[in-house]
Amino acid sequence: MWSLLVFASFCVFPLTASGQVFQNGSSERLVSARGSHLSARQSYNDQVLGVGTDNSIYYKPTVDAFHWISLMGPARGIDLVQLADLSWLVVATDNSVWLCPGISFWYSCTIVPNSGKIKSIDLLKDKQTWIGVGMDNLLYTRNGLTGTWNVVPNSGFVLDITVLSNGVLLGTGPDQKLYSKQTLNDPWVFRGNCCVLRTSALPDGSILGIGPDLVVYKIASLGATWYKVPNSERVISVAYYADLRPFQVFVGIAPDNTLWIKKVASASSPWVQLPSDIRALDIIQMMMNSFIVVATDYQLYLCDSLFSSARCISAPNSGKVKSIAFADKDTIVGVGLDNQLYKRPADILKSGSRWTLVPNSGTVVDISNINSGVLVGTGPDNQLYKKKNLESPWEFIGGCCVMSTAGYVEGLYGVGTDGAMYTKNDLNTDWVLVPNSGTWIGDSENNQNATLLTDTEPDAPPGYAPPSYDHNLSDIGLPLYGMADLAKPLVFSQFHFKSRYRLKDYKYHNAH
Repeated sequence: MWSLLVFASFCVFPLTASGQVFQNGSSERLVSARGSHLSARQSYNDQVLGVGTDNSIYYKPTVDAFHWISLMGPARGIDLVQLADLSWLVVATDNSVWLCPGISFWYSCTIVPNSGKIKSIDLLKDKQTWIGVGMDNLLYTRNGLTGTWNVVPNSGFVLDITVLSNGVLLGTGPDQKLYSKQTLNDPWVFRGNCCVLRTSALPDGSILGIGPDLVVYKIASLGATWYKVPNSERVISVAYYADLRPFQVFVGIAPDNTLWIKKVASASSPWVQLPSDIRALDIIQMMMNSFIVVATDYQLYLCDSLFSSARCISAPNSGKVKSIAFADKDTIVGVGLDNQLYKRPADILKSGSRWTLVPNSGTVVDISNINSGVLVGTGPDNQLYKKKNLESPWEFIGGCCVMSTAGYVEGLYGVGTDGAMYTKNDLNTDWVLVPNSGTWIGDSENNQNATLLTDTEPDAPPGYAPPSYDHNLSDIGLPLYGMADLAKPLVFSQFHFKSRYRLKDYKYHNAH
């Protein structure tokens, strides 16, 4: 069956969807939908992207916490910097410069006119002028996208350039030591601080460096002693980001429990398979980078990414549930295999956390919620029922015929018994069909997951656009806000939040 989720911000995360890759040209239907709970958006002064040793892009919501999390975007590079409009300049593996609207699953990049060849890039303090290190290890500047590179006299020799928050230029020499100059035309001044390959600046004036061991190090200011940043291994470059373009996405869970996505703003566009090994029955979003997943074993997992089951932690006392939603900000509610409701603390990793039966709560096959706190259940008769709160009795709504729902504001998305997606503005209005939301056309040979985001050319510049496919869903999720740089089955923004949980303190388990 298919499920559908909506996420508030992307990075990428599904609300609750179940869907599959359809084979042999078969046609399937949507069967359920979900909603999610989100915390307020925040930004931090130490949120960074990293370029991995595979030249793909990863992120950390804060540099001193979390592991690197892949953005699963097509861009491949060696250095990058974010522009004022939140787009990115990426130095590709062939040293050409590319402009990327975002660095995620959703975005393709285009080569910059008169790109030239450089090995490092940053912005001067005016945030308009580009500065780069040429292949001759001299500095070059450029007046934005339409400009051309101009050499800075007597500016060599450095391998990397960083502009600090106070405008000071910081160069990394071939000796892996740091040099600085107050202005472009000043001479380099030796600063020491051995040994790094590249540097990057944070807004608070601190400096990040990439050591010869490809680990991130940090100093509060020039002259201080480098300290190793936890969980920061295997990167060749790092860059601060101010924001990552949030937007809403649907996440569909196919009959084989794979995850599929599309933007809420283009709901009639084809579904795109998320390159992930996670297999799910339902998902809700805890925070921008934290999801509770009901896996195919009916167990709960806390995941900080929907791209890999390696980023998931098995919750103790999971029990067996097939659908989940938020009852309130501190409590989640689940549908057991007996079609009764159960509740437990939303902090699913908390010691002693377990499901308890909600009296007189049956019988439903799916659960979701809307902003007013009302719980919406889908009965075995494909009709809708509501509860004002967990203690209230079920009240008949009608709304035939859906298999699952996902709440958004005071309305719903639903998966009809015909496998298509429908929407209603509130619980009392009629269902309206979402065009192109349920038809799948394709075969297994034309739907290879590996082709979506894999860059097969070692020196290929960023710019690869993943293919998209049409298919039916069996469940749907609410539109949440998702970061453009991270696609998730729900709509959400995972880059800008500190997780409620310190995932690095727990052992990760596969969620499938």
